[in-house]
Amino acid sequence: CREFPMEIKEKNQLSVKENLIWSKTFGGENSEGASSVIQTSDGGFMICAYINIQDYNSVLMMIKTNTNGNEQWSYAFGGAGWECGKSVCETSTGDFVATGYTTTAGSGLQDVLVVKINSTGQQVWNKTFGGSGLDIGYSICETSNEELLVCGYTTSFGEGEDDIYVLKLDENGNEIWSKTFGGTASDMGRKLIELSDGNYAILGNTGSYGAGNRDVYLLKTDQEGNVLWTQTYGTSGYQDAFSIVETGDGGFIIAGHSDIHGADLLEAYVIKTNSFGYLTWEGLYEGSDNFYDYAKDVVETQNGNFLVCGHTMMRETRKNQAFLFLLDQEGTKIWAEEYGDVGSDWANSICGTDDGNFVVAGHSSSYGFGKYDVWLFKLQNPITYTGLSAIRSYMRII
Repeated sequence: CREFPMEIKEKNQLSVKENLIWSKTFGGENSEGASSVIQTSDGGFMICAYINIQDYNSVLMMIKTNTNGNEQWSYAFGGAGWECGKSVCETSTGDFVATGYTTTAGSGLQDVLVVKINSTGQQVWNKTFGGSGLDIGYSICETSNEELLVCGYTTSFGEGEDDIYVLKLDENGNEIWSKTFGGTASDMGRKLIELSDGNYAILGNTGSYGAGNRDVYLLKTDQEGNVLWTQTYGTSGYQDAFSIVETGDGGFIIAGHSDIHGADLLEAYVIKTNSFGYLTWEGLYEGSDNFYDYAKDVVETQNGNFLVCGHTMMRETRKNQAFLFLLDQEGTKIWAEEYGDVGSDWANSICGTDDGNFVVAGHSSSYGFGKYDVWLFKLQNPITYTGLSAIRSYMRII
């Protein structure tokens, strides 16, 4: 692979939503989209994304902004094939490490790609991991002892059609160990976090275990990747999950989506557990059109509520709106809002900000310059904005 210079344009967007503090797009004439966003140690933001190049390949992209969402620099990495960015973290030294996948380099059809850049956007190293099949990195984080954890899935290794794939790397990207988790069917990893006790929680989905078809799958391991316990969540239908947070009470909040008891529609699906993964509550949540609703990320707010981001599809136009909703500690929806315009608009990642508000990243065809552009917007804390003056609940216990 090679470093791929790419001009990233930026454009402010005005919105009729009164609780939007600012809204930005980044991109050119092709399609760009954001997979994740984090707040950086200097108060700005780092976006992990992709650029499609004339519909025949793509590159991994990282965009660094200041606290107001204005671009400071951007970095793109790719070759003759497809590279895509899925997740990014900041290291204790102020560098940034992203993961995703590549078809240009590596051992097989598609390999896990890990790229490290410094605080000014210069590449430090890049690595690939995998075998002869399909291997993808969905999530990356730095541990408290400055090692890196990558989580995704593999068809090259393991027991089934595909298995959860976890890599532990040193600060230079050298593999310390790798593990697969799953059974004889399809199992995929979506997110991995280090816990307050120093162990790890792995979130994904499973076709090997659970109630049937596909269920949300949660594993806790020690620091060597040895399984301490596992849990599954869902019905005999289809469930998937993308985000997990260790909550202030020591449990977990999980965001994803579920079909409706075997029907063709999807609703946002949020799960709250205790510290052993035992279910505390679960709920399905609808957008305004009650058609297809997805939850892609979740954060715990300062007062112990849960803010979820995703997107909802409009029944008539088949176009999406970014969908955000706030849950109290019992899972009751107390606020919801949709963002977007005449095109299709997605919210894929959310992070809290130092001033108590929130930044959301995704992609949009309503705003910007190309087919789709990276979309970054900041919104006021819903509790501060609404004062809880209009409490509504759309939760259905399953």
